[in-house]
Formats: sequence, structure tokens, C-alpha cells
Amino acid sequence: MYIYTCMTRSIIKIAFICLLFFGRQAPAQVYEVTFLGLPVVYVRLEKTELNPDNHVSFQFKAETTPFFSRIFLVQNEYRLIMDSDLTGILSFEKNIIQKNIRQNLTTRYEEKKISYSNGEWRPADGAVHNMLSLILALTKENVPVTKHYSLEIEGEFYDATAVPMLRDDGMIQWEIKTRKTGGRPVLKETDLFTSRLGDPAAFRSITVDQKSQKILEANFSVSRNKLSAKIADN
Repeated sequence: MYIYTCMTRSIIKIAFICLLFFGRQAPAQVYEVTFLGLPVVYVRLEKTELNPDNHVSFQFKAETTPFFSRIFLVQNEYRLIMDSDLTGILSFEKNIIQKNIRQNLTTRYEEKKISYSNGEWRPADGAVHNMLSLILALTKENVPVTKHYSLEIEGEFYDATAVPMLRDDGMIQWEIKTRKTGGRPVLKETDLFTSRLGDPAAFRSITVDQKSQKILEANFSVSRNKLSAKIADN
């Protein structure tokens, strides 16, 4: 039973991380992530223009399927506010309801400081992304050359490198590599979505259609657990 529960948790972890990569810029899209042919998570993603501030909001709600909810219920919501050109992140908010945790946290990004709603803060040296804003920023990149980014995930900092692996028929496949550079977690425990997000040992890639700026496919693997998913429009 212990092995079965751990395997289920690992599957859901990977599924939630993979969900991050489906940042399609269209309102009210629903996606399905599968593992070994079985649906494990649904996500509803919505984009909202915040005029006249020239900002844009991305909000998504991730839920385990009815079958997996019996084993490990997850109903998580995340909201990101960025500049309209997707080059800068202003805030990130999460509200977590899952089997083992209830949690909410808001992160606000300033030029020299990153503040968290639990009272923690971290110094910042210029512009940073979190993983979600990084993925969205890559949808705007049309030239297949290696990109470098500063990455922050709940108080921890990484160097992120996006390497173009393939370009064919107007598509670019990016592999995202991370290397931890410092910081410490602002939370003692975090949600499944975030827990392995910056793991340098993980393999992660996205395939972007340059014309539509859609993410068509995402792959994520860590240890022996592998998950591949494609956009499934309703």
C-alpha cells in the first residue's frame, strides 16, 4: 500500500509540473494530462487583459480526475500577472487544496525585492521569472538560440537555460535546464505542483508553434517517472 501511494503521489507531481507547460494564450481552455494512457489531471486556463495597466493575467485551476481524486484529491488555483509583452512578472498567487495541505501564498516582484504574503522577503538583482512566467516568455521567442534567465521559485534561486533542441515546420522545441544558485524556501511544505519544479535533475521540454505562439507539447521526467502530454482542446 505504501509503494502504491508513493507511486500515485509521484505521478500526480509530474502531471502537475507538466501542466505548467500548457500556457496557451487563449481564454477558458481546458487541457487533459495523461499518464500511461490514463487521464490524471484536468486544468482550466484563462487569460485576461488588465487594461489600462497594460498587464495580463493568467489563471489556471488544476484538478485531479474523479478516479485519482479518490486517492489524492487536488484542487489548486494559480494566478500570474505579467507585463503584456510577457517579459516581466509582477505577482504570483496560489491557493492550494489537496489531500495533505491547505495553503495560500502571494509573491510580489519588485526590481530589488521579492515579497511574500507570509512575511518573508528576498533581495532581487534585476528581473527574474518564476517557472510559469518563463514558459510563457518562451512562446514569444522566435529565434532558436540558447536563452538564459534568472529564476525564482518560492525563495530559491536558479539559473535557467532554454536550449532549442529542434526546429521543424515552424516549431521550436525548448529544453529547460536549471542550476540552483542560492536562496532558501519560504515555506516548510509546498504543493505538489511546486515541489519538483526547479529540480536540476529533471528533464523538461516544450514545443512551441511560432506562428500561433501555442505550446503544443510538453515532456517532463524525474527519476524513473516519465510523462508526456499534448494539448487536448474541448
